[in-house]
Amino acid sequence: MNVTEFRPQSLNIVFLYDPVEVKKLPLDPIKTSTKFDLISLFPNDVMGGVLVLASDPLKAKITIQSNRLEYVDEQHDVPFHDRNLDELWKVLRSMQSFSIQSFGINFFLLNTSTHDKGAGGFIAEHYIKNAAALEAQFAQPMLSASARILFGTQDHYRDLRMTPIEIGSKDLQFQYHLHQEMRIAETEKLIQTIKQSFEASWKECQQWLTKLP
Repeated sequence: MNVTEFRPQSLNIVFLYDPVEVKKLPLDPIKTSTKFDLISLFPNDVMGGVLVLASDPLKAKITIQSNRLEYVDEQHDVPFHDRNLDELWKVLRSMQSFSIQSFGINFFLLNTSTHDKGAGGFIAEHYIKNAAALEAQFAQPMLSASARILFGTQDHYRDLRMTPIEIGSKDLQFQYHLHQEMRIAETEKLIQTIKQSFEASWKECQQWLTKLP
């Protein structure tokens, strides 16, 4: 990809699973074993119950709903392979009757385009077919554009997104999203699967960044 640099931003890991009662999740193991200093349990009338764990020093947050868990790591500019996921593993180990249906891994990067028309012009030139013809048809200049490409199958795919930060900006956000449908009921097997998928996905993301126009 024709950009000057890639700056790591957010890391998101998402799990979809068979429904659980959030209010029955054991909080004591989470309080004693993790470094989350904010632990808030919202009642069932809020999306079926929501448990929020957060830590400003860690720049991390976990949101647990009845059928969805999302881990967000906001350590911007820290390389993805240097980020510690131990707090996520501790939370997963504390959950009971936890049967995964699918998971997703997301890498967000901030990139600076060298295109003379900025990030939107870069995307329009390389990913919009006949951009000039569209401009002529609508008699308007194309100020910007975004792109989304999916590779794979419905149960195992990569979702690549390129979006300018704002109109006229040279910065664009690149998102790599891995979606994998896989039934896993054993916590240690799940953790090992995520570790392997994380490593393989980041390696693939780096390779694809060099192959994209």
